[in-house]
Amino acid sequence: MNCLAKKYFIVDTHCDALMRMVDLGLTLDDDRLQVNFPKMLRGGHDLQIFACFIDPSVGKERYVPRTLHMIDLLRAQVYQHRKSVVFCETSREVRKARDHKKKIAMLGIEGGHAIVNDLSVLRSYRRLGVIYMTLTWSNTNDWADSSGDEERWGGLTQFGNEVVREMNRIGMMVDISHVSDKTFWQVLRISDKPIFASHSSVRALCPHPRNMSDEMIKALAKKGGVVFVNFYSAFLSPDFFSERNKLEGRYHKRLQSAKTQWAHKPELLTYEEERILRNVGTRLPRVTMKDAIRHIEYIAKIAGVEAVGFGSDFDGIPFWPEGLEDCTGLRILCDRLRKRGFTSYEVDKIAGGNFLRLLSDVVG
Repeated sequence: MNCLAKKYFIVDTHCDALMRMVDLGLTLDDDRLQVNFPKMLRGGHDLQIFACFIDPSVGKERYVPRTLHMIDLLRAQVYQHRKSVVFCETSREVRKARDHKKKIAMLGIEGGHAIVNDLSVLRSYRRLGVIYMTLTWSNTNDWADSSGDEERWGGLTQFGNEVVREMNRIGMMVDISHVSDKTFWQVLRISDKPIFASHSSVRALCPHPRNMSDEMIKALAKKGGVVFVNFYSAFLSPDFFSERNKLEGRYHKRLQSAKTQWAHKPELLTYEEERILRNVGTRLPRVTMKDAIRHIEYIAKIAGVEAVGFGSDFDGIPFWPEGLEDCTGLRILCDRLRKRGFTSYEVDKIAGGNFLRLLSDVVG
């Protein structure tokens, strides 16, 4: 029997298409996006969480307007495609959309600095339909330490504790991708609801500080959380991670020059850096779908199939595995997992069931 004959309900918990839409003027019909509505409709996945990523370099005064712009863009795009796509905020709405065979769009926020240290802003984002917030991005903010920056707080400040508790209270999922190890352990202790990683991978397989240790994965899973595997090649393959760092070192001056060139519009620096590294990155080690599967299998082995899912980071990563060039590869990934020995029931959980359970437990 062809495994693709079974249609799994597939969820991806993190993509950065909204960032490119705001910065580059794209729409969710544009084929340049790794996640767009046409790709979802012609055999891709069923539910996408679109992250509002706010580059901290744009300045604090632009954090809220930029977030609102992204929220408004997604809602407008869903309305234009309302015959086939629906915006959802709760598990009940997701169930209704599934009954009507609609594709589903949901909202997250990447980077706690987007709330500008104001719980009323956090609550407002939730009322606008945001179901999760990643507590930090690569920057340590005013109340939480990041894995990609210097430690300032030893984890969370007192206000950081209040953020986590308020997210629990209002039904917003706490995302610990990007946070430091100390922040992770404090959040796990403080939160009275399951927490999750919307786009992180396994440190034992690739020693990137963004990835999670075995102890973190097991502890998160024990509390009902899920790790949604990131498809960035530097998080999946240690060889790629090492060689990419060397490549970045060799082109340091060129990258620094780009920072100066785009100082007046810092949000566009990301795309220039991406262009430079892609142009010179053709000799980097090969990474394939098998590498992503290794991370999925590893999490399932040490923490159970209930603890893993897909968090691609599409449209936010400069390099991805062969076979996972865009969201249309997710259905093939499910097929490959089936062939690797996972039962159909287990693939159902990994593809979307674990997220739906988490959504119901935290958001309602």
